[in-house]
Amino acid sequence: LSSVSHDLRTPLTTIKAAVTGLLQTEVEWEEQDRQEMLEDIDSEADHLTVLVNALVELSRIEMGALTLEKEWCDAVEVFYGALAKLKRVLANRTVRTQFQAQLPLIYVDYAQLERVFYNLIENAARHSPDNTEIAIVLDTVGEEPITVRVQVIDQGVDIPEHEREHIFSSFYSQRTYGNGLGLAICKGIIDAHQGSIWVDAAEGGGSCFVFTLPTHPRPVVL
Repeated sequence: LSSVSHDLRTPLTTIKAAVTGLLQTEVEWEEQDRQEMLEDIDSEADHLTVLVNALVELSRIEMGALTLEKEWCDAVEVFYGALAKLKRVLANRTVRTQFQAQLPLIYVDYAQLERVFYNLIENAARHSPDNTEIAIVLDTVGEEPITVRVQVIDQGVDIPEHEREHIFSSFYSQRTYGNGLGLAICKGIIDAHQGSIWVDAAEGGGSCFVFTLPTHPRPVVL
């Protein structure tokens, strides 16, 4: 908890300040200011909910209690489901996509894979300067069995090589790259799907987070 205390306190501080201001009967707020404060409360409450859910999810993963509800999914569809929830987080950053044609379906838990996309893109946005681009690349690698590969490439900090493995550990903290809560969840989910996840340096600076998922033949219906 000490590792994520700052992340938990930040939305609480914003909510408390806004509510305290609105409760001041001697202040006559302009309607626009009042609306902005209510929007801040709403947004930060959502942010806090995401953090608490992440803590609960990580505890499930570490106890081996993560249950996957698998179905045949289109990875591109899962990505766009996550992207729709990230508009405020992305702010003025651009998302560029590069998808291989005719990607095979993957047998995964849709909600959990969407969480991986969300966490990785949110992580990229948090560590990218304003007005920069985040690239999402989906393709396949290898021959039989074919593997679906996803790359999330940002223009932020270059993670030192000796740090790259550790940032996926629970609550690991390094000065330039967050607390690892979301990344630990990503690793737990990908591991549960028998996939792999890692980070490389991006060409030209920044980081390239990569995860792969195995594909499986569709079951034969008799």
